[in-house]
Parts: sequence; structure tokens; C-alpha cells
Amino acid sequence: MINIILSNNCFYGYLSANVPTYYILCEWFLGCIILFYVLFPLLRTGVNKYPKATVVVTAMIYLTFIFFYHGVFDMSKIVFVRMPEFLMGMYFIKYIKKVNLPMLVTSIVVLALNLILKPQWSNHLQTTYVGISSFFILVYISKYFDNKFFQKVSSCISKYSYAIFLVHHVIIAQVMARVDLTQISWFGSYKLFALCCIIIGICAFLLFQIHKYIMKFIKGKMLCMKKD
Repeated sequence: MINIILSNNCFYGYLSANVPTYYILCEWFLGCIILFYVLFPLLRTGVNKYPKATVVVTAMIYLTFIFFYHGVFDMSKIVFVRMPEFLMGMYFIKYIKKVNLPMLVTSIVVLALNLILKPQWSNHLQTTYVGISSFFILVYISKYFDNKFFQKVSSCISKYSYAIFLVHHVIIAQVMARVDLTQISWFGSYKLFALCCIIIGICAFLLFQIHKYIMKFIKGKMLCMKKD
């Protein structure tokens, strides 16, 4: 019974590696997002009233997990390990607001050095600064895509975003299981990424259309029942 309960809430993916659930679709990060919603009032108070102290405390908790955590629960799923990325978004909206040229150059240098040097330290630490640097770059270049054409493209893609969210994890896992990642080349990894995107796009489109058809069918049946 507990497995059924866990499989019918938003934490089935988040807990699936440690607790038996009927996990098929969706992504573990949905559970992590919910935890961030729970913590958001506290984080918002810290960012607004104690911005410096919040950074210090968050950094201390984050680094403690990065260097000293050895539990069985995947570290990448722990909300405190994802906290710097979440807080960066809050600080950006509250205090930074836009990316200037020095921030852009610094972000590019960070990504380039990480790609060239291939540091051997924690992957979770790399995820944090690579993610934040990528965010700054995307924010900077986004102003060049603020036109009707890209707005239409974005609108079209966003229509299928939840369907993509639901299927991408399973498809990536299936594709990766059929590839020897230790032997793949740099160019091959990009081809693999493109292949995953194509398959995900097709499956998301089909899922969207199937869902649309089912909802239309159910709505029609309910209207018929009301008339009767």
C-alpha cells in the first residue's frame, strides 16, 4: 500500500532509487521543486532581509554536503546541494537584474576552462558553477532573440514542454543504455544529444496529441451524460 501511495504523488521519481515505487514517467526534480516551494518563504525572507548571511549559511551547508556527505541517497537530488542554483535566481531577480559584459566574459572563461582542463573534483560542484555560468550567458544573449520569430518558435516548443518533461528521462536512459559512453568521441556525444532531442520531440508530440484526443473524448462523453 505504501508503494502505491508513493507512486501517486509527486515524489515517486524523487524517491524511486531508495524506495520501491511504480516509477515510469516524469523526473525526480519534480519532488525537489516541491521541496523548494516549501522552503521558499524562508529563503525569500533570507534574501530580502539577510542577503549576506543567507549566502554564507547556504555556502556552508552546500560545501558540507559536497565534501562530507556519503549517504545512500543520491547527492544530486538533495535540495541543499541544489540550493546555490535556486538562490542565484532569486538574487539575480532581486539585486543583479542583468548580465553585463564582465559577467559574460567570466562565465565564458569558466565554461571554457572546465571543458579544457576537465577537473577531477566533485561533479556536483561542477554542476553548480557550470549551470550558473550557462545561465548568465543565456540571459545575456536572450536580448538578441527578442523578436516575433523566436517568440513564435518558443511558444510552439513551450506547448509541448510538459510532455517533454514527462518522457525525456526514460528516453535518455534507454538511449544511453545502448551506447558505450566510455568510447564515445566529442563529436559523437553531440550526435547522441541530437538523437535524444529528436526522439524526445517525436514522443512528446505523440503524447501531447494522445492526451488531447483522450481529453476531448472524455469531455464529449461527459456532455452526453449531462444531456441525458
